[in-house]
Amino acid sequence: MATNPNTGNILKKAYRKKYGLRQIRHHEQSCACLVSGSRRCMGRKVVGDCHSPRSDHASTFKDIKTGEIIMVQQPYFGGSYLHVLETTGDTVAAQKVYDDDVAALTAECQAFATEWGLSVRLSIEESWHAPGATILVEYRKAVKS
Repeated sequence: MATNPNTGNILKKAYRKKYGLRQIRHHEQSCACLVSGSRRCMGRKVVGDCHSPRSDHASTFKDIKTGEIIMVQQPYFGGSYLHVLETTGDTVAAQKVYDDDVAALTAECQAFATEWGLSVRLSIEESWHAPGATILVEYRKAVKS
């Protein structure tokens, strides 16, 4: 996609502005304990199951109005479809590989969110880390009905 190094910063700023967020933590400290309110690790670097699947490029944000904690990750996805396309030229097979990876990632994220009582939203358009090669995965505390 875009090669301008400022593109990521512009996209991140737009995401923060759109949802009224302030970044509070980076990388290892972003976990489900912080989002769900669990006291298991409270964001400390510990080995555990509170880190989501494919948790590349993690960030933690706080909603400025509500104080809600939001965990964002931007894992790479669909990468092997380019290999299929380049080696075989088969666009149908390449699209299937891409779709299968997105479906698998979605299922993994949904299962993780359910386990922790979170909601999850995925967005290709809002990912700012390597736009087009990563997908934004946003976890929030689930609203109880």
